[in-house]
Amino acid sequence: MCVIHNRLKSSVKSRSEVALYDTVVSLDNSWHAWFNQKLNFMSEEDGAVNREVDCVLYSVDHGMVVVECKDGKISRHLRYGASDGELVWFQNTHEMEWSPAEQAGSLTPTLHNKFQQILSTMCGSVKRRVRVQWAVCLADMETIEGLPQNELPKKRVILKQDLGNVRNFEKQLIKILSIPEASYNNTPFPNDVLSEDEFRQVCNLFEGGDEPTLPEVWDIQNRARLEPTLMQEMLMESMVRNKQICVEGVAGSGKSLMLQWEARRLAELEKRVAVVCYNDLLAKYLTNYFKEAKLSKLVEVHSLADWGKLYDRRMNGGEGVSHKEPKDNLQKQKYYDELLPKALLNACKKMTKDKKMREQYLFDALLIDEGQDFQKLWIEAVLGLLKKQENAFIRFFYDSRQCLYNRDGYSHEFIRNLPVLVLSRGFRSTKKISEWVEKITGIPVPCYSSTPNGDRVEEVFYKKPEEQENLLLKTIVKLTNRGVRLSDIMVVSLRSMNNSGLKNMQDERLAWSTVGNKDLRKDKINIVSVKRSKGLDASVVILTDVPKSKAKFNMPHDKGPLILVGATRAKEKLIVFMEK
Repeated sequence: MCVIHNRLKSSVKSRSEVALYDTVVSLDNSWHAWFNQKLNFMSEEDGAVNREVDCVLYSVDHGMVVVECKDGKISRHLRYGASDGELVWFQNTHEMEWSPAEQAGSLTPTLHNKFQQILSTMCGSVKRRVRVQWAVCLADMETIEGLPQNELPKKRVILKQDLGNVRNFEKQLIKILSIPEASYNNTPFPNDVLSEDEFRQVCNLFEGGDEPTLPEVWDIQNRARLEPTLMQEMLMESMVRNKQICVEGVAGSGKSLMLQWEARRLAELEKRVAVVCYNDLLAKYLTNYFKEAKLSKLVEVHSLADWGKLYDRRMNGGEGVSHKEPKDNLQKQKYYDELLPKALLNACKKMTKDKKMREQYLFDALLIDEGQDFQKLWIEAVLGLLKKQENAFIRFFYDSRQCLYNRDGYSHEFIRNLPVLVLSRGFRSTKKISEWVEKITGIPVPCYSSTPNGDRVEEVFYKKPEEQENLLLKTIVKLTNRGVRLSDIMVVSLRSMNNSGLKNMQDERLAWSTVGNKDLRKDKINIVSVKRSKGLDASVVILTDVPKSKAKFNMPHDKGPLILVGATRAKEKLIVFMEK
């Protein structure tokens, strides 16, 4: 991640400055940046300097770029009503006091002189220099056609399309820094690699606060993110028009969020709503959500298995199957895949025949989350929770690419014949995370153009699984030193606790969430298996126990769906512990 020495002010409203910031933070740590920087110093050649610049970027290998940001359309034409034929610069309809080139370019000789002054005193007779170039960022413009090239050269302009890809953006910066200068015999200004002490001297020239915390970086980035409320306006209308519908969405596209909105909407219409999840952690989270919204009397949430146990006991008490969970793995699989759904189905059939029980225990609406993890028999069973299937509100949320159990619930005849609303883009994870997931798994996770680039995905390698314990402790220290709270971090293991390299982890900041423990700790870093992480997310995800791929070279990882699910739980930062 780019080293940000002075953050973008939270009061800044300039679209170009925000767009530039969102791209700059995705540069690697060989780049340094100062935003909204005030330059206030004395120079032997130029005297007192008191200027503010929008952004200063520095690479130890390539030099320094002073960037001036301008919103809207930049143009050069006659002043309205003028008769002297003078051409002036305008930003939209407002006349500019200085041209963009004068604003950014005028600092080039001043900074060269200052760097020569402060660095020559450190190096004796050798006058080391930092290469300084200038650029103008026009994030609202796609072309500078019509502007005079002699005053604003195209090669010095950063346009809207240059900010869409951090690799292309970095190439553009390096091109700007390599521009031959007439004042230096038509060759690029020299640039010397500085020692640590010399670089510190350069940093001391700039005023500014401390490096921002990661949460502060994320907060600024989020201003560019597509707000879920916008998606609600666009998509909820389609859902409302269809009483029964499937919603297919890529990871992070907001399926669980839409489920919450729809449950609230139906509850406001006085409908009794049953919400079914495969994951018990997600079920508990949603239960708490509706409880806080004071909707728990109308919206009831349980995991798939808990619906079966609850209704079997309500109808059959001690004579049912729910109190006989076997210990043998084969029998346990039969218990969950066959006995419990049949028990739920039978209980619902009996309740349907009893008017009082039907009104008390059955529902007007059924919302199913992570439907790809259901078997056909379970679909049949939970449909039994409805008072009248033909008149009920039914929403089935799923993503076939996140199927971890080789199940076929979405091919159930009833579900298959429902209309489908497709959410083709995600807004949870940053572009960097989405790109990494596709590179490793071969599964695309498209996102919006406004999605922040974010930080690069960190790959940390281990030889033995237990080495991950020390790696995790070091990673936690690094994150907390950057202001990240423990509650913002989630560790997702591709393995269960008993098979994880972290199974013996002993640290008061960490808590394994195992089957039966349905509450995530708010004061600790939760460690969950990838299968129990479905539907959850966190600002930082540390994905652990990622084994070597058995697939051939350059082929998608054979654990692709597991990696997809685990990695896309991360909203801002993803760190991956991978076997060498």
